[in-house]
Order: sequence, then C-alpha cells, then structure tokens
Amino acid sequence: RDLKNSLDTAFDEGKEEGREEGLQEGMEKGKEEGIKETAKKLKEQGIAVAIIKQATGLSEITIEKL
Repeated sequence: RDLKNSLDTAFDEGKEEGREEGLQEGMEKGKEEGIKETAKKLKEQGIAVAIIKQATGLSEITIEKL
C-alpha cells in the first residue's frame, strides 16, 4: 500500500506540475500574440518600424513579416 500511495502521490504531483507549465506556456504565447497584433496595427497605421521595435521588443524581421 505504501508503494501504491507513493506512486499515486508522485503521479498527482506530476499532473499538477504539467498543468502549471501548460498554463504558463499558454499565457506567454497569448502575450506574444498580443504584442504581434499590436505591432501589426501600428505598422498598418504607418508607424516607423524602429518605433514599433522599440515599443514591442520585436525584431525588425518579425515586424516586416506582419
């Protein structure tokens, strides 16, 4: 029983850790997509790439591809 309880506890802890990592990755990806969307809108408004780069932290290449 002790072995089973240890395995069950480890499994549950692993699942929780996986959820936390997945949530963090999702939040980071959402943030990145939001920044790219903002950069795209700024570019469409005619804002200089250098200003967009400074404001968003995106590379010139990434901004040009938007």
